[in-house]
Amino acid sequence: MSLLDKLKEAIEADTIEIEVPAWKETFYVSPLNVQELAKLQKKFPDFLANSSIEAAVDLIMMKAMTKDGEKAFTLEHKPFLLKQRATIIMQFYAALVGTALQEDHEKN
Repeated sequence: MSLLDKLKEAIEADTIEIEVPAWKETFYVSPLNVQELAKLQKKFPDFLANSSIEAAVDLIMMKAMTKDGEKAFTLEHKPFLLKQRATIIMQFYAALVGTALQEDHEKN
């Protein structure tokens, strides 16, 4: 197996499930990659040190997928996501970020 094949396989294997009970939905996400982080940091320069609720919504929109691997949210969803209870958005965000941090910790 070539290095390129190994890199592709690693990306596909990292998908996790996140349940959002308030919406009765399950989403599928992969860990934040370098390209996505750069995109978020352009819009939110303090993203890593001080995430805002809007940054959390943008990350959720960027990462959340359906079971079929399609993007779960479009720009049409953003105004409605921004009007959700902050606890729902932050729990989703925490699950997304927390799972990625937990995986990194387990690898080390």
